[in-house]
Amino acid sequence: MGLNSVEDSIVHVFLEFLIPHGFGMASPLLLDNAELIKTKIEMINNLRKIEISCSRLYEPNNTVESNEHLIHTYYKKLRCNFESVDHNSDESKLIGQHMINTHAKTHNQYILKLREVFKTTRGEEFDCFKKF
Repeated sequence: MGLNSVEDSIVHVFLEFLIPHGFGMASPLLLDNAELIKTKIEMINNLRKIEISCSRLYEPNNTVESNEHLIHTYYKKLRCNFESVDHNSDESKLIGQHMINTHAKTHNQYILKLREVFKTTRGEEFDCFKKF
C-alpha cells in the first residue's frame, strides 16, 4: 500500500474508532484533519443526547403523578417546558397562516383546522443558538 507511518497510525486509530452510519458507496473518510474530527465529535455529542433522553424516558421507576397527563410527565423527564399557546396570540395566528399557505390545492378531500398550538422549550437549547 505504501502508507507512511503517520498515515498507518491514523488508519490504525481510525479502525479502533468507528461510528456505524451510512457512507453510501464511498469508503469512510479518514479522520486526518481537525474539521472532520470536529464533525465526528458533534455526532457523538448528538448521539449522547439521544441516549440520555431515551434513558430518562424509560427509566425503571417510571411513575406518573395521578393528576398529570402522560405527555407532561415525559416532557418533564426530558427537561422540557410544554405549554399551550393562546389562540389569539401572534404565534398561533402565524402558525395557522403557514398551515393554510402550505396546504396544497390538490389536497381538496379534506380541510385543515388548527385545533391547538403548543410551545416547547428546553433550557440548554437556547444557549446553542447564536444571538442576532
